[in-house]
Amino acid sequence: MDGKGSPQQKLQQILNSHLGLDPLYAQVLSNANRDDAFTKVLSAIIYLKRQLSITDLAKLLDLTSEVVVTQLMEIQSIIRIPPDNQGF
Repeated sequence: MDGKGSPQQKLQQILNSHLGLDPLYAQVLSNANRDDAFTKVLSAIIYLKRQLSITDLAKLLDLTSEVVVTQLMEIQSIIRIPPDNQGF
């Protein structure tokens, strides 16, 4: 994979090289620094029925916003991190 082409072409190259999204997600998650804060943040995102802002998620988990963002950066290739403090 040379990194050239449109976003759609790049996605197709990744999907072809990873045989779908499951192995890609597994690779990203296995490479993440999976400490307690990471587990809290990821678990909350999975279980919440509505999107929360970074600030609200941090309050819910008794973490700072900076810690939440740091944990999300570990998996930024598979999750959208809002550029502002809106829900994700």
